[in-house]
Amino acid sequence: ESCEGNPPVPLPGGTNQSGDCYFAPSAITAEFTISQPSASARVCSRGSTTQQLWVRHLPGDLNNPMTIKLCEPSYCGAPLCQAGSNYLFDGFACDEVCCQAKCDNDKFCRYWQHFVIPGRVFRKCQTMAHCFDMTIQTDIANRGEPRIYQRTVGVVHTWSQLGPAFRIKGPEILAVTPQQHPYPRAGTFFAVNLQGLGFALVGQQVSVKVMDKAR
Repeated sequence: ESCEGNPPVPLPGGTNQSGDCYFAPSAITAEFTISQPSASARVCSRGSTTQQLWVRHLPGDLNNPMTIKLCEPSYCGAPLCQAGSNYLFDGFACDEVCCQAKCDNDKFCRYWQHFVIPGRVFRKCQTMAHCFDMTIQTDIANRGEPRIYQRTVGVVHTWSQLGPAFRIKGPEILAVTPQQHPYPRAGTFFAVNLQGLGFALVGQQVSVKVMDKAR
């Protein structure tokens, strides 16, 4: 009843079926046997798109200080860097969200880093055109743990709804015929034939209550 989730949870009786078309015909038919009614069923399709992603670059191990490194470029790598540095941006008034946005909006930016000090708000942000030069962070307590992110492109799978939502009606009983030979008797098993629409092949429960009716 929703195309959210990865993958969406199918209704009982529905399945995730593949239906990729590489050659003619360009249309396919997928058949489902849904075993319960739904007020708002949907058909969902998975597609793939390429998106810009920011991935963590060479995260260090806090138990091994020699692996905690920061980008410290020895040259700019872009037409213009911040005065007196080889960073595109270097400042303290920019949190993590701001830092990523600065790199997003600079076509020469490929890396950004910010620094984390537990228990403190430490808004140190640096953006770079490259991260070829890395230096061990020797003072994490005061200068923070560097967290570096790299711009990359990846494939993202997304689910989308095809067409409008639709209703799946429940079973409908049109006629009831008790067995005739022999006639039903109290204390014995007997059969009742139900004629109707929408009975599932499996997993369908029908409750029958027998009552006295005064003549």
